Amino acid sequence: MKFITEQYLRDLYKKDPFDNYKLDPEQRLTPGARQYLSDKGIRMQDDNFAKYKKVSATKVETSRNEQKNSSSGGKQEDKRSKKSIRKISLKFKNLESKFLLTAQSILTEDILVAQEVITLTHKLASIQKFIEGRGDLEEVELRPCTGITAENFNEDIGDCFEITEFHIQLTKGAQIAKLYALKCELEETAIEVEEIQDRENHLDKIVKNTNAIANTLSQMICRAVGGTVCQRKK
Repeated sequence: MKFITEQYLRDLYKKDPFDNYKLDPEQRLTPGARQYLSDKGIRMQDDNFAKYKKVSATKVETSRNEQKNSSSGGKQEDKRSKKSIRKISLKFKNLESKFLLTAQSILTEDILVAQEVITLTHKLASIQKFIEGRGDLEEVELRPCTGITAENFNEDIGDCFEITEFHIQLTKGAQIAKLYALKCELEETAIEVEEIQDRENHLDKIVKNTNAIANTLSQMICRAVGGTVCQRKK
């Protein structure tokens, strides 16, 4: 294989200036020679170089398409994430209305419990505002008992005991059933929040707050049952 040098081209150009230079199949340009042709504005006719340019152009186009697809995919993912966040926000808004309805329904029979439910409604409202970036989370007050402590207050610890048809026959049976329905829906919502892809790690705080509200309802249910001994399942 023969390499064409810059000096060779300079000498050739001095003898007979040219606008095009064609390489034979067995010839190759040195970097200096290629730069010389470029500086002089001389077009090079080289089958191998033409193939290289074509391949390079193809690679550039492929890279652009991949970046475009990646960008499009990222936008779609962000759109899905925003819709999921919006859905969760509406879930908490719906829960807030159910808590208010529950408070209204038991207001005449137990004003203290109704007031506790309204207080928890405020916590739900703060969660919704936090999701939408309109405020901070309000801390849920812990009133420790035998089964619920500072160590598990913000965790999903399930039911303290099984609610059956026996409990709805008690004096506060309707209250127990309503509080338990709210607790179950809270737990379901917490699971849905955990399933969302969260890039900013804010949803973990929401899950903990939701668990705290659910555990507070467990304590309220226990008091409504009237037991004096902790019935939490081991």
